[in-house]
Amino acid sequence: MSDKLITNLNLREDYIVHVLGFEKTTLNEGTHNLALHYDILEAHIITETWFNDGLKWLKNKGVKGYENIKDKAFEVPNAIKQYGENITGIVAAITAMVNDPDEAKAYAAGIFAAIRQWPKKVLNRLKWMYNWFRDKGLKPVTDVLEKIYKLVANIWKKVQSIKGVSRSISMLVFGLSTIYLEEQFKIFKKLDKANDYLNNPEELLKDITKSIVQDKVDNKIEDEKETIQNILDGEEVEENEKNEIYKEIISFFKEKLSFIEEIKEKFIDIGKDLAGKALEQFSGPIAWIKAVIEFFGKTAWVVNNLAKILLEPMYI
Repeated sequence: MSDKLITNLNLREDYIVHVLGFEKTTLNEGTHNLALHYDILEAHIITETWFNDGLKWLKNKGVKGYENIKDKAFEVPNAIKQYGENITGIVAAITAMVNDPDEAKAYAAGIFAAIRQWPKKVLNRLKWMYNWFRDKGLKPVTDVLEKIYKLVANIWKKVQSIKGVSRSISMLVFGLSTIYLEEQFKIFKKLDKANDYLNNPEELLKDITKSIVQDKVDNKIEDEKETIQNILDGEEVEENEKNEIYKEIISFFKEKLSFIEEIKEKFIDIGKDLAGKALEQFSGPIAWIKAVIEFFGKTAWVVNNLAKILLEPMYI
């Protein structure tokens, strides 16, 4: 990356790209674009304020060696190692992150590599389930799965679209969210269990038949069992048979997959709060940490997990 200065602003190109988050092509095309220069200057002032607020806070707390953060060779994980897995270490780390283009670029790449496996695995499992229900013609269930799939995909897409040091900051929050969701809902475990269940046709038919026919006489049980099997095989059945049993099958699966709705609601909350607070809260390290703690509601949990992610992104 070039270290050339951008006209009128005296800022290095690598800083503008990797810290402030502007595209290199945009800079090349808008060398004399005053509006672009204004946007860059505004982003620079915000970033400088973040950096200075972090230094000021550390100084006021009497942290020894806080000036080490001014060294552009100071790495994010070293802040946690030097100042501890606590608020002080976190402030030092996210303050240092905005000071060096190379470090901002390296950490963004590292945390992206760590985080991307979670949405990838969740989306793959949801897609498999969606295809299974689609092939059976069970549209009301596919509609539910499609909504959660799009929600997760859109949130992940938004996080990836953010550039510069804000990308790392946003991925810290996304990383915390994945840890929180796994702790609270065991998403992987539940999705894997659901996939295994759908891959067991004998158990599935037995459970659905038991749920639907219940106290009906034996000959009725066999007739409805055949209809249920036909529906699960994706075959067309007579409308007068399909309407009643089809609806009962839909109800059965919706109950079994009720955890999907619960997860969807939590993702909606995360999407709104990430967009409104944690991702766009760039008024300083302390304000950002407070916003994250407010969202998750557990100070010790946020501090502990943030420190671990900053120290080693693969912790996620």
